[in-house]
Amino acid sequence: MTSATHSLERRAISLGTANAIDYALQFLLPVVLTRALDTQSFGEYRLLWLAVGTALLTPLFMPESLYYFLPRSAREAKRLYVNQTLVWVFGGALIAAFALSPLDPLLPASLESLAGRHAIALPLFAFLWVGSYLLDVLPTVEERVAWQAKVIVSLAALRVVALSAVAIATRGCCTGCAPRPTSGSRRRSFPPRSSLRSRSRWCWRRWCSSSGNR
Repeated sequence: MTSATHSLERRAISLGTANAIDYALQFLLPVVLTRALDTQSFGEYRLLWLAVGTALLTPLFMPESLYYFLPRSAREAKRLYVNQTLVWVFGGALIAAFALSPLDPLLPASLESLAGRHAIALPLFAFLWVGSYLLDVLPTVEERVAWQAKVIVSLAALRVVALSAVAIATRGCCTGCAPRPTSGSRRRSFPPRSSLRSRSRWCWRRWCSSSGNR
């Protein structure tokens, strides 16, 4: 095995490990958020990531073209390609920010309330998220694999810690704002114990009471 092959395998393992850690943290984050957020807040969180993930299509995968052009170009041409791609990505980020702002007339109804309550934060987050797209490609193209792996793991850990901390810190606010169940809803809910016998007894009482009302 030559030194070049060994170096290539080492870099591939480094990137693969970093991406595996990223995916593992992405799997862990919803588990934490489902315990810290109420149903509506967690649904808005998933809707936000769906919208931002769709907004990543605005650069049209132009940064990936650097894999072809940079290794075949001189130093001045490399700088030109990187600058052009950077302008293109920031243009896509501006389009994504406008698409998720209240100024967009084609904004879906499901995002109107979210964009209305976060008229500045949501477009700014979309702009920064799409604008940082080049960080996922450029270090690998320049063969800075170790730095790329550190960036992937650091951003993934920062995202998980920041979102989990915000969710846990605002958990009391969400609980306090949640409507309290009425007496009628308490009578219609299942008993605290979830055994089969208690559920069957509850259903029998409900059926008898409905038959008596008729």
